[in-house]
Amino acid sequence: MLNVKFALQDSIRNLKKNQIKRMDLFAQTFYEEVKRATPIDKGRARRGWNLYRKDRVWQVNNRVPYINVLEEGHSKQAPNGMIKPAIRQTMRRIK
Repeated sequence: MLNVKFALQDSIRNLKKNQIKRMDLFAQTFYEEVKRATPIDKGRARRGWNLYRKDRVWQVNNRVPYINVLEEGHSKQAPNGMIKPAIRQTMRRIK
């Protein structure tokens, strides 16, 4: 006789841990990529990126006043902005 048991609670706990690890990896990789994609003049916009995690919420933000202008493509260094290219590169890296 062969008997295989699966404990639902253990499986759910392991899935949640793996999910959180994957989100940590995605957020950290995105943070690195969006920083890298940010144009440099004096470096303020690039230094302005921050990554926060509270409970199960990850947040990447930049409070530099002109970051929206850069995101709209008003820089020859990043004519397509930073967010979409950073997401594409993040997806390539974490496959």
